[in-house]
Amino acid sequence: MIGTGNMGRGIATRALAGNHSVTLLGTETTKAEALAAELSGDVRAGQVGDPLAGDVVVLAVWYGAVDDILNRYGDQLNGKVVDIANPIDVDAFEPLRLEAGSAAQEIAARAPGAKVVKAFTPRSRAPWATAGSQAYPSTSSSPPTP
Repeated sequence: MIGTGNMGRGIATRALAGNHSVTLLGTETTKAEALAAELSGDVRAGQVGDPLAGDVVVLAVWYGAVDDILNRYGDQLNGKVVDIANPIDVDAFEPLRLEAGSAAQEIAARAPGAKVVKAFTPRSRAPWATAGSQAYPSTSSSPPTP
């Protein structure tokens, strides 16, 4: 998990609840360690730039950080990448138009060995943060109808 913000916390919480191992990489090791200390399960902490070792890499970062991650990790992203970044102008809070079409398409073009999945489109992190919640793990922004 690259990112220790609200979405990183929420997705890590759900992964740990499913008995998966999680490594949190933050911009500072202390941020990742603080989050890891709050979570239960097989969780480790490190800093962005540390080698990637998991089967799946979740990019739980703002879109503006994606370029740096692609430059740092390149071939280490081979395999499965889950992109949750939404290309948004953070000052105007409006969508950015990308030549590639989407952040996931941009990542796939720059990391051709990665199998990129776009997930967790804009929504609150709240349902993902509680291990016992009735969350809807889909790429839709709406829960399924009963």
